[in-house]
Amino acid sequence: MKIINVAPETGDRVDLYITDKKGNFDLSTAKTKSGYRSGSWMSSKTGIYEKDGVELGALRIAMEAATEYEFQFELKNAAGEPVTLREFPLAFYDMDYYEYVEACGAAGTALHIASDLTKTTQNGCVKFSSGYRSAESPSDFDHPTEIQAKASASFIYKDTSSWTMKFGLKWYGHRWVLFKSSKALACE
Repeated sequence: MKIINVAPETGDRVDLYITDKKGNFDLSTAKTKSGYRSGSWMSSKTGIYEKDGVELGALRIAMEAATEYEFQFELKNAAGEPVTLREFPLAFYDMDYYEYVEACGAAGTALHIASDLTKTTQNGCVKFSSGYRSAESPSDFDHPTEIQAKASASFIYKDTSSWTMKFGLKWYGHRWVLFKSSKALACE
């Protein structure tokens, strides 16, 4: 996956490349989702997020099975060369139904003061986990409602061009992770 121009404030084109590091993310399968032909659910739910027919600048990655997925994130210029940014915040939204996101090496994290998420730290890695409580996906990712902010978490990366993240579904398959580079949960 490639998302074009994720840091327009730099004045240069910076693209975000996301690749499957673990080998279990396969867009060609969706065998168990009722009403969808094989592969169509994951393909239709992975990419730039739309709500009510409007692209909202966030990315969605659909996950078929209740398992752990691992992705490599890389920032590159238009020529495909690595780009190191001074700071790159990555906010995850709509975390519910026992989903989790984990990252190692992030310079910082941000949560709503009354977050519905659980934060655990081990060996330099931070994991945000949700419970069963449902959250609505935002219509404005830079200004989520209080309920939406409580189901969101941010990782802040500094002086890097690449990192790895894990996404997991504990009980329910056919869910997605929804994220955007945003300072909505963090101060500058």
